[in-house]
Amino acid sequence: MTEKIHYYFSIANCGIQKSRMSLCFIPEVTEQIRMLGRAAYEPSVLAIGPYHHGNPCLQTFQKKKWSCLSYILFLNRNVKLHNYLSKIAELETKARNCYLDEMEMDSSEFLQMLLLDGCFILVHLRGLDGMPCYQDLADGNPEITVKSNSTELDRENINSSATSSEVIVDQHDVKHESTTMGQLDPVGESSNGKVKDMMHANGSMDSEQGQISQEKDARWYVNYACHDFLLLQNQISFFVIKAIYEVLVGMQDSSRLAENIAIFIESIIYLYPKAIQETDRPKDFQHLLHLCHMYLSPNQLQEQHHSELKPPYFQGFLNFGRRYFEVSQHQEEKEKDFIVHDTLTSHCTGKLSRWRCAAQYHEAGIEFKRRELQEHRPHSLLDIRFHNGVLEVPFLFIDDVTGSRFRNLIAFEKTSLHLGNDFTAYAAFIAQLISSPKDVSLLVKRGIIVHQMRSDEHVSVIFTGLLKNIDFDRNGLHYLRSTCFALEEHYQNRINRWMAWLWQNHFSNPWLSMAVLTAIIVLVCTILQLIFALLVYINPLQDDSSSNFNKTKQ
Repeated sequence: MTEKIHYYFSIANCGIQKSRMSLCFIPEVTEQIRMLGRAAYEPSVLAIGPYHHGNPCLQTFQKKKWSCLSYILFLNRNVKLHNYLSKIAELETKARNCYLDEMEMDSSEFLQMLLLDGCFILVHLRGLDGMPCYQDLADGNPEITVKSNSTELDRENINSSATSSEVIVDQHDVKHESTTMGQLDPVGESSNGKVKDMMHANGSMDSEQGQISQEKDARWYVNYACHDFLLLQNQISFFVIKAIYEVLVGMQDSSRLAENIAIFIESIIYLYPKAIQETDRPKDFQHLLHLCHMYLSPNQLQEQHHSELKPPYFQGFLNFGRRYFEVSQHQEEKEKDFIVHDTLTSHCTGKLSRWRCAAQYHEAGIEFKRRELQEHRPHSLLDIRFHNGVLEVPFLFIDDVTGSRFRNLIAFEKTSLHLGNDFTAYAAFIAQLISSPKDVSLLVKRGIIVHQMRSDEHVSVIFTGLLKNIDFDRNGLHYLRSTCFALEEHYQNRINRWMAWLWQNHFSNPWLSMAVLTAIIVLVCTILQLIFALLVYINPLQDDSSSNFNKTKQ
């Protein structure tokens, strides 16, 4: 423990800002948090890293890991097994210090785990796509390029061609049956449009029903394996994977590796809006969950004023006309730029009494709208914007792994303070926004939420439980602070609530609206008729008095 303390102090002495970006923490989730949803933090089929290493329930992919190691040894025979182990041994202290809890694994077991897990991630996350590699074959094969849709490799051929230093593969009960090295596909289909069998069954399937069942099992394994890759307690540091890659290709540039891993993470979270474009893919990240967190972070450069307080009254009338008569959208975007961010923050002093649900905001006249994707102004899942009484929320897809993924991202922020609290603030805001089934139904109707759960109530229960035992100050500093103040100010305005009540309860019926409009026209005509009648009545009196005055004068 003393060595760890000295280790972190030595890093701190190199510069606070630099250390914050370089430190890699992979802690265990505290028991206080896990007790409310233990299954959300534990892998289903795949163990990565030391926390779940050796779990007898997670041995399904263990043979796959040895196959991946054999595959990498086969790609470049000039590099032997001891070269990989020596490189990882240099990183052992650094890798151990990423895990804050003491581990009882000895050095050889720890290095073996890092090598197997690193090779597995390299192969199945398509980290080797497009990699030039040389094979020292007897027939002198030319340079080949690894592709994601490469032909299936037979494990028996790999093992038979391995050198003497690779005999370790045969010592771990790796049978010589035919298997595939197909890539994990989070969408559920391989590059040729067919589901790859993750766990190849012994023998062939004689019936079509057996093949369908096999494909369903493969899809199930693939989906849960992709889910397990993004668990906080199921990570190894990316520098380990990068070291294996550099030994394999014989070069220090690992930008292609980082891009390939980023592409795979994009395919896992492809339903979430992302502000990071292809040209700006992250190159430096701690592990897979950190990379996912980077993709979901709010685009602060785009939205320096992502919310706004109540506009002046004359501008409110213009906004009303623009909203219902669809005046130029470009003009609306230009007017948004006149809002000064300092004016917003000056109104955000003090404390909010509470955050409110979607139904309450709707009763105050706030309109909910799904934020549309724009090529010139990309946004992420967290980029919520409030402007002119319209709350624009990015599209949110909810399935049976959403709760677990969100919990791990929140736990990651709570254990890595340099990351901030953006995702925690987003989760707290959405949890309050859809705190009842009625709120979920409202956002579903607006196209903001699409879910695959049993009911709207189930969605509400998932999100309201995200922040239990999580310390988050709603009045603290977070990126949604000004948005929440703007929403509360709009809600507290009685005129907004009265107008919303009239519109929702009386003017929502078109026939009733036409009747009210007709009554208003009749009332205006009656008033005009009365005015004209008074004018006609007054003018003759003036004419008579003037004529009598003239006669008297004469």
